[in-house]
Amino acid sequence: MKKVSQIRIGTLLIVLVIFFIYSAECQFNGGVKLFGDGIFHVQRILEIRNSFLHLEIPSWVNFSTFFGIGQAVNGMYPDITLWPLVFITIFLSPQHQVVVISFLIFFLTLTVTWLCLSIRTDNIEMSFYLATIYTFSGYTLYQFLNEIQPGAAIINIFIFPIFFISKELLDSKKIDITLICKFSLCIILIGFSHLLSLIVYGFLLGSVVLFRIFQRKISISFFVNALLSFPLVLVGMSPIIYRILKISSSGILEPFGKGHIKAATLPKMLEFISWWSRGQLSIAALVLLIIVYCFFNSGIKSQLIRLSILEGYMFILCLKAFPWKVFNHVPLVNTLQYTPWRFGIWLSVIPIIMFADNFKDYQQIIGIKISHILALLSVILSISAQSYLISGQVLRWQIVKFKLNILVDRKTHKGL
Repeated sequence: MKKVSQIRIGTLLIVLVIFFIYSAECQFNGGVKLFGDGIFHVQRILEIRNSFLHLEIPSWVNFSTFFGIGQAVNGMYPDITLWPLVFITIFLSPQHQVVVISFLIFFLTLTVTWLCLSIRTDNIEMSFYLATIYTFSGYTLYQFLNEIQPGAAIINIFIFPIFFISKELLDSKKIDITLICKFSLCIILIGFSHLLSLIVYGFLLGSVVLFRIFQRKISISFFVNALLSFPLVLVGMSPIIYRILKISSSGILEPFGKGHIKAATLPKMLEFISWWSRGQLSIAALVLLIIVYCFFNSGIKSQLIRLSILEGYMFILCLKAFPWKVFNHVPLVNTLQYTPWRFGIWLSVIPIIMFADNFKDYQQIIGIKISHILALLSVILSISAQSYLISGQVLRWQIVKFKLNILVDRKTHKGL
C-alpha cells in the first residue's frame, strides 16, 4: 500500500510541476492577465511598491494610481498583509513582481490548506489531494488565472485555519487563553487584508451564534472567550480603526454601492457554474458534495447536516431571495455591494471539510482514491484553462499590456 501511495503522490507532483512551469512561462513572457477589476487590484500593488521605493509608508489616499484623483481605497483595502509580499519582491520589474506575488499567494494557499487539513484528518495523503482540489478550482484558481485579488486571496490562504479556530471558539467549554489569542489573530489578519471580508466573517459568525442560541447549543464560555479577545483585537486593529474613522469623517468618498446591496437570481447562480467559478459553487465543490452524500458517514450525521445547512445558508445569502433590502440602512453591512462577491467566493470551503470529515475514519481508501483522481483532474483542467486564456484572449492581453505601459514607476520613470 505504501508503494501505491507513493505512486499516487508522485503522479500528482509531476502534474503539479508541469502546471507551475507552464504557468510561469505563460505569465512571465505573456504578460499579466487582468480581467474584470484586475487592473484595479494591480494598481494597489504598484501604489505600495512606489511608496517603498521612496522609503515611505503607503498612504491612506491613492494619488499615484486610481486615475490620480485621490480616492480613499486604502480604507476598504488596508493591504497591510500585502506589504511583506511587495517588499520581498521589490527588486523585480513591476510586471514580474505582480506575477511572483500571484504565484506566492497560490502556492501558500496550497501549502497552508494541506497542513491544516492534515492536522484535521491525520491523513497527510488525502489532505494533499483535497488541498490540491481546493487550490486548483473555484475562487482560488479564478483569481490566479483571471483576476488577481490580493486582499481576499491572502485571507483565502488562511481560510481553513480561520474556519477551524472559529469552530473551536463556538465549541469552547472553558476559558482558553491560547484560543483567545488565535481568534484575535484571525480577526486582525482579516482586518489587515480586506475590511469587507471582516464584515462578511462577522455576519456569518453572528448568524451561527444566533442559530446555536436558538438550539441552546452554545456555552457561556464562548461569550467569555470572545469578550476577552476584544482588547487584543482592539489594540491590534487600532491603526485600521483610526484610519477608517479619519477617512469617514473627512467625507472623501463613500464606499462604492453603499446602501444598495445587490444579489443574484437563482438562474444566474446556476448559469455560471464552472470549474473555476468566482461567486458560485464550483463544479469541483459540487462533485465533492455529491460524493459525500453517496458515501454518507452516518456516524457523523449531525456534523455533516450542520455543515450542509451552513453551505446552503451561504448560497442563499448570494440570492435576491434573501431580504437584503432590510440591511441597506445597517452600518457596515450596507457596504457589501454584490453578495456573490462576498459570500459566493467561499462556497468551496465547506465541501472540502465535509469530504475530509466524511472519509476520515470511514471508507478511507475510497476517499483517498476519489480525491486523488479529482486532484489530478483539477490540475489538468487548470493547465487547459491556462492554455485557453493564451489562445483565446490575446487581444485583451495586448490592451492590458498597453494600459500597464502607461503606469510609470516614479523612481525609474520606466513603464512596465
